[in-house]
Amino acid sequence: MAGIVSCKIAADRLRGEDGSLRPGAVSAAVVIATASSFLAFVLASYYGILSFPELARGGAGIVEAIADGRIGLVGFVAPSFMKVGVPTILSNALLAPILYAGAAGIRSRWRP
Repeated sequence: MAGIVSCKIAADRLRGEDGSLRPGAVSAAVVIATASSFLAFVLASYYGILSFPELARGGAGIVEAIADGRIGLVGFVAPSFMKVGVPTILSNALLAPILYAGAAGIRSRWRP
């Protein structure tokens, strides 16, 4: 939900006078959406593990470390961001303008 809301807000702010989005604006909106979605997921995961440690037992080593208090929020977020967040943000930033251009072309043909 955080990704959709932040993307809508960013896209509305980045629209040109004619209501269209340039490829750079599409990439920027998607980067903001991906980053906010990632942040919401990581925070929910971290605090979910802390809130329900009995459900985390027997899970991956990092889950055990969080539940035991050996890894803090930054220790959880930083590696997650580097391994998952950055590649996802970069691929979304590259693919979004291409997909948006294709969708905009199809949409323009379907208008009554």
